[in-house]
Amino acid sequence: MTWIFRRTLSPTSRATISGMAKLQGPGKLRLLWSGQALDSATLASGDSLFSFTFVPRQAGELIYHIEETDSAGHSASHELPLVVERESSLNIVVLQRYPTFDVSYLKNFLAARGHAITLRYQLSKSNYRYEYLNTEKQPWGNISKARLANIDIVMADMESLTGLPGSERRDLESAIKEGLGLVVLHSGIPPKSTPLFRLRSPSQLPTPSNCMFPAWAL
Repeated sequence: MTWIFRRTLSPTSRATISGMAKLQGPGKLRLLWSGQALDSATLASGDSLFSFTFVPRQAGELIYHIEETDSAGHSASHELPLVVERESSLNIVVLQRYPTFDVSYLKNFLAARGHAITLRYQLSKSNYRYEYLNTEKQPWGNISKARLANIDIVMADMESLTGLPGSERRDLESAIKEGLGLVVLHSGIPPKSTPLFRLRSPSQLPTPSNCMFPAWAL
């Protein structure tokens, strides 16, 4: 039996492994992890291509098994060593005027996958509330180049972006040009042009009929 597969996979992502089996008669193959069947394939006699689709259960150097069963019910097990890489951890900052259900769900989803998240809610002009997941408690205060140096992604609603002082906006713009990711959260507030963002033509603005998300251009 010949296996053709990727030895390195990513956790939580759907993976496919493929191979070729040469059987004396019709049979069945099952992909097993800790005795649990993840997928199966029914094959004819002779040379047959097959594939399994599954989601890796954990990261690390793992031994899966492929169980081969012939038409008489006789079974044989073959080891299948795989390396499942750990998901890269991102450092994320969320800027919001107030918490929302959507972002609450998103933060829990990302935190469950090991990402570090700092959330900043603006209570008043100079007063903020912070929330931390998978990271140390370090109040941000003003946005600066030093604060953004170790950040991978900033998520912010339009109110927070348009309310940034000039110095913070310039530091954010500079960090974006150097590779910082920015996600604009749709909060239902009508979009505005700012020194950091320029709206596209009015026909491209989001409406219930043509877009689910705001369309910005740097």
